[in-house]
Amino acid sequence: NTMTVLRTTLTPSATALGSQTSRVKSSVDNIANITVAANSAGGATLNALTITFSGNAINGTSTATSTFVLRDANNVNVTSASSYGATASSTAGCTTSDQCVIEWIFPTSTNPLVISAGGSYTFTLQTNDSNFATGSGSASVSLSATLQNTGDLTYYDNSTGAGSTVGLPTTVVPKSITNITFAAGT
Repeated sequence: NTMTVLRTTLTPSATALGSQTSRVKSSVDNIANITVAANSAGGATLNALTITFSGNAINGTSTATSTFVLRDANNVNVTSASSYGATASSTAGCTTSDQCVIEWIFPTSTNPLVISAGGSYTFTLQTNDSNFATGSGSASVSLSATLQNTGDLTYYDNSTGAGSTVGLPTTVVPKSITNITFAAGT
């Protein structure tokens, strides 16, 4: 039997930013920091990060990849050429349901995101709340973000971006990133 021995593992953690209840909507809303840490055994190259957004706030969000933005440590959109040049894609459900999945795929040959042994990297998850549904009267709308599955964070167990990708262990997911309720009537 073939056995794979990993030199390192990446572990995600999240810190919600701002008020989680009666939150005032903003066109530039930093909702969470997501930190990815490598253990001390070796570095890793990030391959992809997938976040599941759910809640009645996102119903009808037609511009998903501009509504949900992942920013690098310099506050630049990771899809920008001046950052990592990652590609972002979304599921069709973003416009028709209360769930939207966004995947950011990072390049591994040109400007890869390498997390050094014992190091970490922190992203900021930003939303444009003006694209969200509005609660009527005294009703409010909500939004949650989650790393839902083992494949929601994939990486290469090296700093060269070569070989097979590794996902999260089942003991880590689902991993809540944030749970927000927006102010009533907004």
